[in-house]
Amino acid sequence: MNKLTIIIIFIALVLGGGLMFWGAKTSSTPKETINKTEWAKGKLDSKVTVTVFGDFQCPACKSMESLTVKPFLDKYLDKVKFVYKQFPLTSIHAKAQKAAEASEAAGNQGKFWEYHDKLYEVSASDGSTLTPDLLKQYAKDLGLNTEKFNSELDSSKYSGDVKEDVTEGNKLEVSGTPSFFVNGKRVGGPNDTLDVVSQQLILDTEAALKAN
Repeated sequence: MNKLTIIIIFIALVLGGGLMFWGAKTSSTPKETINKTEWAKGKLDSKVTVTVFGDFQCPACKSMESLTVKPFLDKYLDKVKFVYKQFPLTSIHAKAQKAAEASEAAGNQGKFWEYHDKLYEVSASDGSTLTPDLLKQYAKDLGLNTEKFNSELDSSKYSGDVKEDVTEGNKLEVSGTPSFFVNGKRVGGPNDTLDVVSQQLILDTEAALKAN
């Protein structure tokens, strides 16, 4: 085998390997990810992150909060990082956007989760419990600085933060609420019943914990 033949074979191997490597990269499916701007609680350094996109005027979210989320957190809060993302369905829930902004304002004073729980506790599907005046009253009840809270709510200071979550949800093809993800992978499908999603949430969380 002459020198020229050896050189040709070497070049072919390099190019072939490069093509194989490039093909492996481009054929892989990108993983869904959750960004770092978030309201989180639980085991914050856990390798398992459970994320829910929610709407404070959504009846299904209210049901899932009491029937599924609270029991889930009782069992897994010391094992997983639990993240809430805003996804107000403004086309059908007129009061959801302002409620989301109010929760952000409460979070800016260190009481996101307390305000979150309050909103789901009082939430009515017609939005009657989520008027600006009542949102301000809930802040007062929780001992927030109402002057600061009211000013931020009236000025829509946190509309951009809410929009950021909605944009992220859109990228993940969230179309309804509540929508759950475990380590960036959607739990169940958009047509699944709440019971099916609840059961799948447990299964997917257990699988993620075992894998990590």
